[in-house]
Amino acid sequence: GLGEARGAAHGLLESGRRVGGDFFAQGILQRSGRLAHQHRGAHRLPGGAGEGSMAANRNSFDRYPLFPRMLTDVSERDLTTTVLGKKHATPLMLAPLGVQEILHPDAELAVARAAADVGVPMILSTVSSYPMEQVKHELGDTTGWYQLYWPNDDELATSLVQRAEKAGYEAIVITLDTKMLAWRERDLEGAYLPFLQGKGLANYTSDPVFRAGLDKAPEEDVIATVKHWSQVYASPERSWPDLAKLRAATNLPLILKGVLHPEDALAARRAGMDGVIVSNHGGRQVDGSIAAIDALAGVVDAVGDHMTVLFD
Repeated sequence: GLGEARGAAHGLLESGRRVGGDFFAQGILQRSGRLAHQHRGAHRLPGGAGEGSMAANRNSFDRYPLFPRMLTDVSERDLTTTVLGKKHATPLMLAPLGVQEILHPDAELAVARAAADVGVPMILSTVSSYPMEQVKHELGDTTGWYQLYWPNDDELATSLVQRAEKAGYEAIVITLDTKMLAWRERDLEGAYLPFLQGKGLANYTSDPVFRAGLDKAPEEDVIATVKHWSQVYASPERSWPDLAKLRAATNLPLILKGVLHPEDALAARRAGMDGVIVSNHGGRQVDGSIAAIDALAGVVDAVGDHMTVLFD
């Protein structure tokens, strides 16, 4: 299964190094994805929703080549940067990726250990396979942020963000582009949604507010748990004034993920947010949207002098 795919992918990786950049950049994931096709969740690793925006992201990057400058002193290189007042060794963070148990049993725990090992901050997804407290324990002193899929239950939203604050996470990342699940062709073709099997719901099933809405413990009735989750997970009616509820729920910085339009960036500033992440969800939510990197300059011009701007 995946073990054979990983071995084959390693061979392809070595071949890619010999053949060159284009094969390395695009062929590895495509080929390893095909080799792992028998694993029902494998398509989620390289795939978007309908592939249009995912291709736009890649193609737009190709239009931003490096422009080298010569005779500069690079004997000592400094990659440090400061985000929300804290200095970091590199300008990189691990973006939130949910339901990692479909790829490896250690899921987010393994990623947290790796992040701690190399000192790179990690953003934990709401739909993680292990509770946020357990993941933060593996992160140790390494910076962790918690990403919130904003539920329609304000009490549950408050509970999740306050648990994150208590666990030691340093910011809340609120994903705005998932007011409902998108039309995801690969998921539909495979009739596959891991949440329906109870996967990726650890932060819900460990939450006292969520559990209070169940007649039986999650481990006793998975179907009822999934049904309850499906009823609270998304909140199509949310609008800008609702952000005040989250601001009142926590003292942590609030970062809005999914901002592409400069006017939305300005609205985030007016709402008292601490930053925005320019992102189109890797193409998994609003397929056909502008490439994220093409939206970056407009957002920076609008609010870059006043709040943190990150790029996904």
